[in-house]
Amino acid sequence: NQVSRLVQAHCVECHHKNGIAPFSLETFKDVAAHAGQIKKVVANGTMPPWFAAPPAKGPSPWVNDRSLAKAEKDDLLAWLNGDRAEGDKADAPRPRTFDPDWKIGKPDAIVKPSKPVNVKAEGIMDYQNVFVETDFAEDKWVQALEVRPTARQVVHHVLVFVIPPKKEGEKPSAFDAVARDERQGYYAIYVPGNCTLVYPEGFGKRFPKGSKVRFQIHYTPNGTATEDATELGMIFAKERPKYEVHVAGVVNPALSIPPGAENHAVPSLLPVPFDAKIIAFLPHMHLRGKAFRYEVAPKGGKSEVLLDIPRYDFNWQLRYEFVEPRLVPKGSILWATGWYDNSDKNPANPDPTKTVKWGKQTYDEMMLGYVEYYRP
Repeated sequence: NQVSRLVQAHCVECHHKNGIAPFSLETFKDVAAHAGQIKKVVANGTMPPWFAAPPAKGPSPWVNDRSLAKAEKDDLLAWLNGDRAEGDKADAPRPRTFDPDWKIGKPDAIVKPSKPVNVKAEGIMDYQNVFVETDFAEDKWVQALEVRPTARQVVHHVLVFVIPPKKEGEKPSAFDAVARDERQGYYAIYVPGNCTLVYPEGFGKRFPKGSKVRFQIHYTPNGTATEDATELGMIFAKERPKYEVHVAGVVNPALSIPPGAENHAVPSLLPVPFDAKIIAFLPHMHLRGKAFRYEVAPKGGKSEVLLDIPRYDFNWQLRYEFVEPRLVPKGSILWATGWYDNSDKNPANPDPTKTVKWGKQTYDEMMLGYVEYYRP
């Protein structure tokens, strides 16, 4: 009656048959068989994966908060530490179902590469950047998006960028040469437990005609060589939406992290030139990423923390979506700060003796604070 619902609400979205997790937790037998491992990762906070600091008071501001409340965690651990009784089967919730095909429904258009990426059996693969041309005759308005790998077992996460054609006479700046695509903001994402973006009626994203699509894919070899052809499915709005959804990047491509630094801060700011309502945040760093924070400073007002991530984990590229979009008035300054651990105390650090600069490989670093918003 209780434990089954906790597991279903917080775990089963990944831990189901053919899901991205390494085993299923859909049945009593599944949970009982993995009780020791569940107890360990719940007790130490590794699972469920959620890294936003809890609110000082009141309910969570995040619609996709998968963390366990203290009472839920206590109940689950009490059951795991006890006799693990199954209880009355009549009290069990209905099983969740997972569509093996497109979760958003049949797409109006699918963007996919002409050939798959070869994923090796073992070792570490650099980020793969796959570019795909499109041939839409006009701009499109997209209401639902889904990123679908064909070999989910080896795909850790995907960021999808839409790169519009350059305007006539436009010259790339030095900033563009380093971070142009990233600054444009992600168009769609695939992360464990989240592969869709579905906007309500009246909202949508513009897909400019003549654009390229770039799939930035992080593969994690699992012992068997395979192929993957990640694709993007889109459902178009029936008419131009009232509100256009945008993604901005609060970016600092000039970062330079000294050798051995345990808590190196890299700030960046974004002036807000109009009233904006923030829908969601997605921070992005690499292996030295330690913590991340978004703050807003209204014009003439006091700075306020919007999202605090005291323990960033590169293994989970999570998107934090507000229950109620947050209004940021014109004239505000949006701050993003990333903290980095480039010391030998960071077990994921590729080389603590190196000064780390901006780069697309995991042994380099990025400081990206994505902001998904619309203009009210």
